[in-house]
Amino acid sequence: MEARADVVVAQNGVIDVQVQQAAVGAGAAQRQMWVTSPAWAEKMLLQDTEAQADAVVAQDGTGDFTTISAAIAAAPQRSLKRHTIHVKRGVYDEIVRISKTTLNLKLVGDGMDVTVITGNSSVDLYTMQETATIGVDGPGFMAQDMTIRNTADEAHKFTVTSFIDGGSWLPETGVEFAPGL
Repeated sequence: MEARADVVVAQNGVIDVQVQQAAVGAGAAQRQMWVTSPAWAEKMLLQDTEAQADAVVAQDGTGDFTTISAAIAAAPQRSLKRHTIHVKRGVYDEIVRISKTTLNLKLVGDGMDVTVITGNSSVDLYTMQETATIGVDGPGFMAQDMTIRNTADEAHKFTVTSFIDGGSWLPETGVEFAPGL
């Protein structure tokens, strides 16, 4: 499988990453549909911030889950339907992994200043890919209105805040990309 990533940093400091894959073999047509949906269709999905969340994460226990990882683990696998997880305000100190079988996942926070996912990993203890605060292998991933941060100090030069593979992207709609460098 071949992947190509286009990265554009918008004027407001938000990073826009789009990855396209060329899939071969059984299911290629279906995978292409997930990965290469038109940008206008994805942006329309992001404009619908009032859409009903399938799950809610809240550290104070008022949601369905108290961690993002638990909500992702409970998400349907290989689903063609978008699964939306609302992450309420708070600083979530966890390393988040989205497997290649978790498709079409959308994380929506309460705002860049109040919903933060943070990690503290560097290559001193992990491989480069494992340093990602959010590692995404599942196609169709979207994140909105949150900050993703790696707080490894400057001595740890090699960190990856967000490792994105598959048909995933962080659109320019309120996701701050904040590496620890």
